[in-house]
Amino acid sequence: MLEQNTQKERSLRWSHYLPILDWGLHYRREYLAGDLTAGIIVASLLIP
Repeated sequence: MLEQNTQKERSLRWSHYLPILDWGLHYRREYLAGDLTAGIIVASLLIP
């Protein structure tokens, strides 16, 4: 039990400095196609 709490605290500490880690754990795969399409469109407009 103690080891589990320590591991949880460690992951919370990392997610504090790298919020994308927490975001990645809760990301819904059904959004992936739309997000990739939007990313490609935005990149094509921003890159000359």
